[in-house]
Amino acid sequence: MADPKKLVLLTGGNSGIGLEACKILCSKGYTVVASVRSDEKGDSMVSAVRASNSAADIHYMICEMADPESIRTFADEFKKKWLVGGRRLDVLVNNAGAIYDYPERQVADVNPEWEKTMIVNALGPITLTDLFVDDLKETALEKGDARVVMVNSSITTMMTWMFKEQIDFDDVMLSKPGAYKSSQQTYKLSKMALMMATLALSEELQDTSVKFNSICPGLIPGTNISNNRQSQRGTAYKIMFGLLAMMMGKSNLDGGQFIVNAADGTQGTTRGMFYVRDKLTSPNPQVAVADNQRRMLKILRDLAKSV
Repeated sequence: MADPKKLVLLTGGNSGIGLEACKILCSKGYTVVASVRSDEKGDSMVSAVRASNSAADIHYMICEMADPESIRTFADEFKKKWLVGGRRLDVLVNNAGAIYDYPERQVADVNPEWEKTMIVNALGPITLTDLFVDDLKETALEKGDARVVMVNSSITTMMTWMFKEQIDFDDVMLSKPGAYKSSQQTYKLSKMALMMATLALSEELQDTSVKFNSICPGLIPGTNISNNRQSQRGTAYKIMFGLLAMMMGKSNLDGGQFIVNAADGTQGTTRGMFYVRDKLTSPNPQVAVADNQRRMLKILRDLAKSV
């Protein structure tokens, strides 16, 4: 007999807003399986969640989001362990993300031609989602609802006078000489790529009850998306970041709640939308072009198939 508790798969659950989202989801009675990068991180996450709720139904599995093969293995093992006996996956939260704040372009271990930020933030989530699309469609058919939450960033739409970069579809991995300029550039482009592909996926599934939405939790000073970010920056950057954090920053708990609102339907029944915290926001103009969305989804899928 199927377990009546809803099942959530959340990536990057061992720290920051991902950890807080796990705590909140468990407090609401969900079964949560979070991806982490090591047993040490997984054990720490489980302990932290159960410290706040001893009855929390929290589990972890290991996955490296910078490696498509690791993602495929993870998905296969997840299905064998959790999607048995009629149980369904109700919600997929693609929360894991990274920014590698170094002056040099960072490359993925699986392919030196690949820029690592783009792999973790765009290719990884899309690859994982593709692997669970059929399972989510079955959930939606049976229960009338299934959800995919993509954690994105408002850097794709804000301060366009400062972050003017647009995606070069012929060089998504920034491998051409001079293409890589900064970690902020690659972070923005990776999140634009993710949103394009997410919108294309949502379009593919428009005749189903699988709902795709993107959420930006806002500025979260306590997140671990880049443990070295400020150490790589000068005094002016640190002052600006500190002022922004005081004026606009939210806690990890706040960020986790915004994710949960998108995951459990509190935000409503929208699909293919971008929320900055709890407010609907228009996407970047380049992202909003349907042909760009479909083109990016194909690029990411082809890259994933190449390894």
